[in-house]
Amino acid sequence: DLPVAAGNRHKFWPLQAVLRCAGDDRWVAISVIDKAGLDHVASAIEAGATTPSDGDDLQSALESWAATREQDDIVDALDADGVAVAAVADAQQVLDEPQLAAVDAWVSSNHPAAGMETWPRTAIRLNGTPLAPRRPAPLLGEHNQVLVDEAGRTQDSYDRLIAAGVLATRPPF
Repeated sequence: DLPVAAGNRHKFWPLQAVLRCAGDDRWVAISVIDKAGLDHVASAIEAGATTPSDGDDLQSALESWAATREQDDIVDALDADGVAVAAVADAQQVLDEPQLAAVDAWVSSNHPAAGMETWPRTAIRLNGTPLAPRRPAPLLGEHNQVLVDEAGRTQDSYDRLIAAGVLATRPPF
């Protein structure tokens, strides 16, 4: 027998879902592990009593309900009823998250080709030794000249490597 894709399903929990909300590319994730949780979801969306065996029907009603509501409103409504729910954050929401800013999770650098970019800082913290990039990522071929200056290659052999396509100074497209 071939395995069957489970999607959001869990073999023991009656309802797992990532639901589209109103707005541009907005989603919430919920996890319901028991009958009481299903009843809380049904109550929040006013779908009536439910049982674990009709989780599919409840999920369909929940998807319709969520599609017309804002992300924060869904989280507030389901969380108030004790349902495990969270907004699915897009990249900008993650960058704007106050807790991540408070723990200095980001580092920015100005790259000569890409401009100002923000990256996750390493989670490792050492006393007296900051672990942050000292410079932006190099441009393609920026450090090729080290072959001539430090590795003993002649300028002629370097030029032949460039001509043969072994080394590059710009993208091939």
